[in-house]
Amino acid sequence: MIRRVMICGGPSSAVLLEEMANVGAHTFLRIGTSGGIGEKVKKGDFVISTGAIAEEGTSRAYAWPSYPAAAHYQAVLALVAGAARMDARFH
Repeated sequence: MIRRVMICGGPSSAVLLEEMANVGAHTFLRIGTSGGIGEKVKKGDFVISTGAIAEEGTSRAYAWPSYPAAAHYQAVLALVAGAARMDARFH
């Protein structure tokens, strides 16, 4: 079973998502960089989001624009538990 795959960019993500779904993958986590606006968020901190605004373009191929881009609660809890085990700063 593949547990981790590293890729860069939207087009590469779309190709890999399709290929992985075709062989049975069902859970995808996007991990990467983003801008920060919180006063307490420092460079290098993890931000574990429960939802996002789907305005990047790629997601339109997979869901309607009005479909909520919300994370499954079990995925969020797993990310929080992993960050805590690593003793990482997270929000």
